[in-house]
Amino acid sequence: MIEVLSMYGETIKLTEMRAEDMDTVMSWARDLDLKRLSGPGPFLPASANSLLESLRSNKTTEVDFAIRPLESEELLGQIGLKDISWRNQHAELYIRVGRPHWGKGYGREAMDLLLRYAFMELNMHRIGLRVVDYNTRAITLYRKVGFQHEGTQRECGLRDQRRYNIECFGLLYPEWKELQSDTVDDDYDDF
Repeated sequence: MIEVLSMYGETIKLTEMRAEDMDTVMSWARDLDLKRLSGPGPFLPASANSLLESLRSNKTTEVDFAIRPLESEELLGQIGLKDISWRNQHAELYIRVGRPHWGKGYGREAMDLLLRYAFMELNMHRIGLRVVDYNTRAITLYRKVGFQHEGTQRECGLRDQRRYNIECFGLLYPEWKELQSDTVDDDYDDF
């Protein structure tokens, strides 16, 4: 895992994940409805030890953050990049916000902070993500942040005896920079 510094927004901060976060993460892992929004995979049990070991492993293709309010250390959610290709300057984004914290703008602010980090600090050129087609709240957020729909993996998953699609989105550095025109310094043009 890549070590990073904390980043601060208007109402939240992105920090490292901690051992004491595992109880909250495990409660999310047991929330079937939340799991179904998180991705196409089946609901499988996981232990706190296996999740903690995954966070501690020395991976150079992932960066993981905890989403916390500015004024406390409460865990609101997780956000990060996985499958980082340093050579191709590409990564996949993931985000999960705990159910009691939905609808408060934390996801949007966390995505803004992470995208700035990905493009300005890690020098990524493209950030992609995949989402199940019935997660309309997430799709709305992704479009607001600037992600473009790139395609559909038709009937890619099966859940509750129903087939569903996976929607693929991507955001390129020039597209993101244009949306940030007032806040991104032109000195960063030549990555």
